[in-house]
Amino acid sequence: MKVRKYIEISMSLIIAAMACSCSNSKKTMVETPTPMVTVDPNATKAPIAGPTKRPEAVFTKTKEVKSLIKAMTLEEKAAQMVQGSAEYMTADEMLKYGYGGVFGTSSKQKTTETAWKDVIKKFQASAKQSDSGIPAMYGLESEHGVGYLDKSVVFPQNINIGIANDSDLTKKMGKQVGEELKHTGIRWALTPCLVNVKDPRWGATFESYSTDLDRVKSLAASYVEGLTEAGVMSCAKYFITGYSGSYMTVDNNKKTKTDDVAMSEAEIYNALLAYREVIDAGCETIMLGSGSVNGIKMHEHKELITKTLKGDTMEYKGIVISDFDGIHTLDGDLKAQVIKAVNAGVDVLMETKDYEQCYKYIIEGVQEGSISMDRINDAIQRILKVKKDMGLLDDPNNSKLKSSLKKAGTSKVRDTAKELVEKSTVLLKNKKTVLPFNASDHLKVFVTGPAANDIDVQCGGYTMTKEGKTDAALTGSGKENKQVIAGGTTIQGALKELAKSYNLTIITDEKKAKNADITLLCLGEKPYALDSGNTDNISITGPLGLEGNKEAINLAKKLGHPTVTLIVAGRNVRIDEYEKDWDAVLMCGLPGTEAGGIGNLLVGRAYFTGKLAMPWYKSEKDILVKDKDNNETVLYGFDYGRQY
Repeated sequence: MKVRKYIEISMSLIIAAMACSCSNSKKTMVETPTPMVTVDPNATKAPIAGPTKRPEAVFTKTKEVKSLIKAMTLEEKAAQMVQGSAEYMTADEMLKYGYGGVFGTSSKQKTTETAWKDVIKKFQASAKQSDSGIPAMYGLESEHGVGYLDKSVVFPQNINIGIANDSDLTKKMGKQVGEELKHTGIRWALTPCLVNVKDPRWGATFESYSTDLDRVKSLAASYVEGLTEAGVMSCAKYFITGYSGSYMTVDNNKKTKTDDVAMSEAEIYNALLAYREVIDAGCETIMLGSGSVNGIKMHEHKELITKTLKGDTMEYKGIVISDFDGIHTLDGDLKAQVIKAVNAGVDVLMETKDYEQCYKYIIEGVQEGSISMDRINDAIQRILKVKKDMGLLDDPNNSKLKSSLKKAGTSKVRDTAKELVEKSTVLLKNKKTVLPFNASDHLKVFVTGPAANDIDVQCGGYTMTKEGKTDAALTGSGKENKQVIAGGTTIQGALKELAKSYNLTIITDEKKAKNADITLLCLGEKPYALDSGNTDNISITGPLGLEGNKEAINLAKKLGHPTVTLIVAGRNVRIDEYEKDWDAVLMCGLPGTEAGGIGNLLVGRAYFTGKLAMPWYKSEKDILVKDKDNNETVLYGFDYGRQY
């Protein structure tokens, strides 16, 4: 493990203001039409005729990083510093420019293993036949499994992993996610998320392991270790700005909300320690956050990126990547934004649509003297080193990329996910010991609520789409129950599987509900990701609560049976106005595809060990508010969790 060199850091330098002046004059882009070309997936050299300027790619002559850098043109280097979204980038564009990589998925793309491998093969063949011939990196969100692959296992989200707080199991999860990811032909997971969320109104809450930074860095490092063992590259995010703990702070002078966060020297220092952990665990790519720190936008924060992360303080040798379209938060036109970001130390610009313009602006910046060739060569050296470490330079066609799993979705991986579900479900209340369901009682259980039988509600965001979808929305008015991702188990399905062994009669027909002994009330949130999950109202019946939550709550109260309530949500939602009517309450977080773990807890086949990794506020007005003794008003405190 690398010796840490940040002990004598001068934190005053980190928060010093930077002066950065770039022209805001807008320059008209001259669009070059992309030629129609045919990519030969089996070719080893660039085509003699076509968009290239020479018959043989530089990569066919040497794979040694220093030699490549010397042989590459400015245009080839600029292309390596840009990555485009798979939603918009085409194989023809990759062939024409030789871009450094691609990220995400296309809404038009099929999600079978074969379809994924065909996509990767096509992009890689195009990169191989471009001017430089350098293989492309392909990155995919893999925070809680490969959520964009048919029949893959969707693990519990990070909010659950923080509740379980099991480093060994988290490492095992990381390795299995990496092994499943290799079935797509992808070697780069855009994970883990090192955000220690303190404000549950933030849509990123479910991506956070905990409000406790020590827990965040420990679990993130374990996940990286697992991915690394599987031979998959990781990407820690969102550098520094994620440590604000709140999706918005209030500018008291302007009386407006802002993404600028004030961080003390100690807070910045602790944030750096977290990144030191994941770097030591093998992480070679770091994604920036889109906010500001002490008035300086992260994407132009040279003090933190170049002088601290890459400099003598941490000596990081990997790649610094922009957030998706992250440079667009900077002042000025796109050209000014590109120049600012590159000069601050950003090596790769991740651009949804504007990758071609960014490529051209990097070239213009060098030609005009706004960007030095030393800065470009530093970025290229880092990019090529990571690609070499990833195995891309030696095996661009994935001929050596083998998974230890025969296929995605094996029982072995599902068992790991189920164990994490068991360890990440918190028992908040158990009045009159209504749990576990006793087999000798021959209970009739009425299962109700919109989260009872919906796989994607359990999975949340980054499951087949960024925002996620509900199975209910897919099914619509049809009779067939459609699922976003196949192969998983719902809460209702888990209880039905256990019914015979535990003498349970499962009732789902509301007309027969009065005959039940107990009501299992399953409430949840709509799937979301980041900004779409931001809300000032975190009530379970608020704007992000599932349609039908309120009706199910009223029905349970009307029936008058003992009620066990399951909360399936990416944050500790507000339940204070309803909680008094419930005999037992379980926080299930976003458990993923393996709700069998919840079923096991309900019948006593497994035991509750989960503890809240974030405080559960009683009301929104109490969030982040402390009294003179530094205490908060909460419904359930940090690290709370009971047994039966």
